[in-house]
Amino acid sequence: MKQKIPELTYEPCRLHLCDLILKHELNLLFPESTSSPDIPYNFVAEVKKDWTRHVENYQSRTDLNDIVNYDDLPKTEERRDDYRLLLDLVKAKRMKLQTNLPAKIKLVQTPPPICNSRWNSRAIYCLFAEIVGGYEDEAILLANEFIVNYWAPVWFNVHHSVDWSKLCEISDKTKNIMKKHNLLLKDENPFTNDGAERVFAYANLKIPRFRKLDYLEKDLIACLNKK
Repeated sequence: MKQKIPELTYEPCRLHLCDLILKHELNLLFPESTSSPDIPYNFVAEVKKDWTRHVENYQSRTDLNDIVNYDDLPKTEERRDDYRLLLDLVKAKRMKLQTNLPAKIKLVQTPPPICNSRWNSRAIYCLFAEIVGGYEDEAILLANEFIVNYWAPVWFNVHHSVDWSKLCEISDKTKNIMKKHNLLLKDENPFTNDGAERVFAYANLKIPRFRKLDYLEKDLIACLNKK
């Protein structure tokens, strides 16, 4: 199958790597975690608990504006409903940053699932907390600016030739580690099938150690050097 469809695993492997970068960045911004392995950040548990109330309050607003499209983001998202919600929230945050206008968002009545294999689910809760829930915590605001300006344009376009250098706009510690391994700036599309598969497979086994980012450098070197 790979011979007939060479790019079969290209997109999902890239998505997983982007999610790992997001995970490390969010872990630095939200060092305190809950006791639940499925909900690692305190604000996620709070938002999930009050999701319906936040949705009802937001939808009752009379000052909402049509969502604006942006050149570096897709106009629509049809893969999954939670991906569509993520795209709407990203555009709504952009609108807030640029015009301070609230956007019409097609919200869902129940909280989307939290998945440890897809860290983008935390991006949904982080954006929802600010845009819909009205949270103004500094860490949430910083995380959302990274998500909408740097992470989302890459994540939503991993199947295209995109500007991967956007992902260098992360914390110095995470940025230096990732750049050393040419995961961000090696070429226009550094996430090859082979490299992405090996890195992600190895990273999945080592996630507990990755909580200490000092270990990430030598682990990824060993992984990328494997033949």
